[in-house]
This record gives sequence, C-alpha cells and structure tokens, in this order.
Amino acid sequence: MKALHHIDIPFSKMIDLKIDQFYGEDRISFIYQAKKYSFIYTGYGEEQYLEHHLLKAVNA
Repeated sequence: MKALHHIDIPFSKMIDLKIDQFYGEDRISFIYQAKKYSFIYTGYGEEQYLEHHLLKAVNA
C-alpha cells in the first residue's frame, strides 16, 4: 500500500468538476494535474467536507 500524503489542490486548478451519483452514492470527482480524483460518500463526512469547502471557495 502506498504511504498517505497531503496535497493542497487550488480550486482554480481543478478541471471537469462533477458532483453526481455512483452506484447510488454521492460522488465528487475532478481532474488535477492530469490525475482524476473521486470521492465517494462512505458515511465518514468526506463528501460533505469537500462539498462545503468547494462551495465556500466558489462564493469567496
């Protein structure tokens, strides 16, 4: 397993941002530096955290 690491992704650098459903679960996905990132709601709050902070960045 790869070691976990933290990266800061500027909202302005995200491409193809989508909020949709994947097998009935909420999903947020985007492309950053030619890599696709997808976050699927698992009940631990990651999807709500991302959605809240993305909306905050858009409204700033």
